[in-house]
Amino acid sequence: MKVRKLNHQIFELPSNHPARAFLEEFIECRTECVGREIALSGDTPVDQEWFSRIDGKHWLFSNLMYKYISFDIQLDGWLTGAPTLTDSERYDLEMIPVVRGLLLECREEAIRHKNDSVLELISRVEHLLWLWENCIHSRVSN
Repeated sequence: MKVRKLNHQIFELPSNHPARAFLEEFIECRTECVGREIALSGDTPVDQEWFSRIDGKHWLFSNLMYKYISFDIQLDGWLTGAPTLTDSERYDLEMIPVVRGLLLECREEAIRHKNDSVLELISRVEHLLWLWENCIHSRVSN
């Protein structure tokens, strides 16, 4: 994981700084939520499937995590001091509501199936999304 290396200046900020708080949670959330469909060392696989009303596609929680959480993020706006939203920040602000909607559908299905393991992970990702938005909005509001 290169997140710390890509954002090393941000990790020098206080732990309650919005960018650092987001990155710390991003790393933890990615570790906890990605790859849970694979049973390693006797662990029980964790996943949930549903058919999305949002995009008309069949989804798995694991697919959602791979698509939207499983990458190395670089907070370019914070690192460069960009005066306005960067392209990646604009994309993130458009993507976050989509992910929230998909998570809501996943939550509904997990509740129906009493899939408490996925419900815990969904709550974690929802918190991450809140931190992500806060990170972006706090940068451009300063």
